[in-house]
Amino acid sequence: MTKPPSMWLNPFCDEDEVYCPFNPRFDDIYYVESDKAKRKYWQTWVSCPPVQIKKKQICCFAKIRAAPLRRRKHRKPKTACPPPPLCDDSACPRVKRRCHRKGRIPPDCLKVKRPLICTKPLTPYPAFSECNRLHPKALPLSECICWRRPMICEVWCEWRRRNMNKTAR
Repeated sequence: MTKPPSMWLNPFCDEDEVYCPFNPRFDDIYYVESDKAKRKYWQTWVSCPPVQIKKKQICCFAKIRAAPLRRRKHRKPKTACPPPPLCDDSACPRVKRRCHRKGRIPPDCLKVKRPLICTKPLTPYPAFSECNRLHPKALPLSECICWRRPMICEVWCEWRRRNMNKTAR
């Protein structure tokens, strides 16, 4: 019985040989690259509309005249209080203020720099200096109380520092 011819013939070896020492890859031998430019593809994307340049209206500013400026009329400000009366012509009014217990007797319109008998209106909260500040509490207890006694090396370092200050004087 004869063997049917194989479709995967190795051109580098004989057909009758059982073992072929040189076996190249079949995709290197039989693969043929297709021409991608000749293939027909489906269009799966939306094609963009043609680019159009929007027409703009161009103005010529040579013929344009500026608008006339209107100046605002400055009005005199209205004061909330009427002007105080002059002391030369009429008697000075007696004015009560909230920090004074009673109005000044006799009322005078001269400015005199002197301490006034006034009571200061208190703020709703005390100042920082008036507060009763809490004193810091003692340090919490720990497993070893090393903070009370310094280490020997620290003691000697402090002794040397103080001794050097005495000799420098």
